[in-house]
Amino acid sequence: MKKSKAEYENDFDDADRKGIYENDGDFFIYPSPNKVLKKLVYNYVTGFMYGALVEASASEENARMMAMQSATNNAEEMLKELSVEYNRVRQAAITQEITEVIGGAKALKKKKKKQVR
Repeated sequence: MKKSKAEYENDFDDADRKGIYENDGDFFIYPSPNKVLKKLVYNYVTGFMYGALVEASASEENARMMAMQSATNNAEEMLKELSVEYNRVRQAAITQEITEVIGGAKALKKKKKKQVR
């Protein structure tokens, strides 16, 4: 939130309002350099800490996204492998049934030949 001029002026105490006059009185520094330096250091440290927190948060989000992507890729590969395995088992079961039917048919055929003789 942006501060008004009055709020900025209230940030400085009476000692700071005195400011500093140059020896010959040519210029006036308001507020005092010490107060300005304190504010600048505070703002710099605050900004630096905020930047570090934002960067940490972004890194965490990136790590989570990468972990989720890796899990998705692993799940997709597992589904492919399981699908292949399922199809092999299914095909083996079908082949087994066909073999049993053919075997039964051959046995019936042999039995009929014996009966005909």
